[in-house]
Amino acid sequence: MSSPADRPPVVVPVPTASEDALDWAAAEAAARGLSLRLVHPFRTPLPVDPFGLAPPADVPPPRTTAAQLLDDALRRARAVAADLVVETALVPGSTRRVLLHESRTAGLLVLGGHSSDPFSRVRAVRARLRLAAVAACPVTVVGALPRAAGPRPSPRVVVGIDGTPTSGAAVGFAVRAARQRGIALAVVHAWTADPPADLEGVCACRVATEADALRLVDRTLAPWRAEFPDVPVTADVRSSDAASALVAVSDGAALVVLGAPGRHPLTRGFGAVGPAVLARVGSPVVVVGHEGWGTATTRRGVRRLSSR
Repeated sequence: MSSPADRPPVVVPVPTASEDALDWAAAEAAARGLSLRLVHPFRTPLPVDPFGLAPPADVPPPRTTAAQLLDDALRRARAVAADLVVETALVPGSTRRVLLHESRTAGLLVLGGHSSDPFSRVRAVRARLRLAAVAACPVTVVGALPRAAGPRPSPRVVVGIDGTPTSGAAVGFAVRAARQRGIALAVVHAWTADPPADLEGVCACRVATEADALRLVDRTLAPWRAEFPDVPVTADVRSSDAASALVAVSDGAALVVLGAPGRHPLTRGFGAVGPAVLARVGSPVVVVGHEGWGTATTRRGVRRLSSR
């Protein structure tokens, strides 16, 4: 049996990760028996005074600051799970390039939440979705986790499906996450009436369109219900836009799972669904591509810079 250090890790970029994101990533890694890899992308700054004429300023070197951030994140992760295998690394390169490289051998990439500033929030959401669309592993975006003490709906994993190629991978990730947590899976599919097919305004019957939607859901779920019969699954098929349907069902969810956009024309709708879900859902949101739960089984080819 392989040890956590030999399996694809959960990767967190320390400079941009919130405390909630780091806590969630540490708990997820511990629950899945994986290691946690804390990375700090690092770019050597250009010298402000290349000729050394200015007096030295009392400012710590950038590498020292980065190392301190990694140490702080390491201590916080160990506070969540004391026995967790944690690795820290200063990795040269831009944040995007480093994270794309890390995703090739990661089991999960965890990003922090959004800024409170509306304009910065929109930019951050789009940047995270662009990264998730091309990453080689599932990407989780963790915002501010709810801390309300009042009654909450029963925890569950929510997944949206639309019949596109990544739907199956998203359901596979979601059903495994639900089984790992011992909770139910809620599958959401939104449908709208077919537009008129000609100038006379003739369109498909709403009953027929709804029946097609139900068949799509049954076809997508069939293999997963057979493989994981112990996971309770409910299907919510409603006439609505996809974003509103997902947001409505996701209240109190432990996890929300989306299929990543692709080059297929049918996936263009993700451009509206993804930002809306990330902006309006308080639960962690996972974006899954064709790789699903994660296809990498080893960490060959990754140079370990430091282990703690």
